[in-house]
Amino acid sequence: MASSMRRVGVIDVGTNGVKILIADVTPLEVLPVYESSTQTRLGAGLYEKCTLRDDSILATSIAVAHHHQRAVAHKASRVVCVATSAMRDASNGYSLVQSIRGSCGLELVVLSGDREAELAFKGVQTDARLRDRELLVVDVGGGSTELIFGASSGIRLQRSFQLGAVRLAEDFKLSDPPSRREFKSCTARIDGFLNEHVAPVFSPVIRERARFGPSPMIVGASGTSTVIARMHLQTQSFDRTLIEHVTLSSGEVSDLCQLIWGCGLTDRKNLPGLPHNRADIIPFGVLIFSRLMALFESNQLCVSMRGLRFALAAELGSCNPTGDPLVSETRAPC
Repeated sequence: MASSMRRVGVIDVGTNGVKILIADVTPLEVLPVYESSTQTRLGAGLYEKCTLRDDSILATSIAVAHHHQRAVAHKASRVVCVATSAMRDASNGYSLVQSIRGSCGLELVVLSGDREAELAFKGVQTDARLRDRELLVVDVGGGSTELIFGASSGIRLQRSFQLGAVRLAEDFKLSDPPSRREFKSCTARIDGFLNEHVAPVFSPVIRERARFGPSPMIVGASGTSTVIARMHLQTQSFDRTLIEHVTLSSGEVSDLCQLIWGCGLTDRKNLPGLPHNRADIIPFGVLIFSRLMALFESNQLCVSMRGLRFALAAELGSCNPTGDPLVSETRAPC
């Protein structure tokens, strides 16, 4: 390995699953070596009592230990483990910190919502094709959604919102298949949230679009958008090159949303491109994307598989080995 290249590992503990990126980092690019994910549903039952379940803590710590072993096997020089929305909300998050520390020795760092948003944008910018574009990056997760507006000159607006696929799934116990009434009720919930919380913050972007024409390109930088791309391609494969060249119109996202909401759980599991273990929450994730595109009057969703893990990998590969590029945050209220 060239002296200017460093191999690093980033383990991302999300509300729905644990993901790892092992990458070779140079001053100019992040080159993926190994990527994998394990669904652990850390956020299951969280939003009723603001506590993590014991079984979710155990499953998550086992998954982190497994991914850490993969990083060691791939000879990563540095490995970090970060957590996002579920850990920001949980009152007993320290139990997971202790469990992970005991299982593999890693220290779990909880990212603030703003830090998560910043990293999502910087991760997308590691793609040379998007580096100089004006972008609205959207990261729809299990417990939160991050929106970041900016360009090569920097981030202009960013915010993390408590709107996510698992969070909605906890509130909406769908019939099988979902009823039209349930679809309308969930749509109204999302639209109400967007109008109350998102529109006031991002009104400069909305006004700019109304005055000057085309809105910034919306880039989906999450597992949800990756699933959307795989369903659009009707492929079960995890092909980064194919997925990162997918662009969908608002009509195509809306059609996919209608297809998903029109299926029962068993039928959804058989839809091409949809992983079985995401079939229960994908209706909510796709609907969030569809309503965000309507809010910003955008007709284009570009899919990126680069997010906070890529940004952290770039930081780890370039920072002083004794430095710490991460910022932790104390628990936020539910």
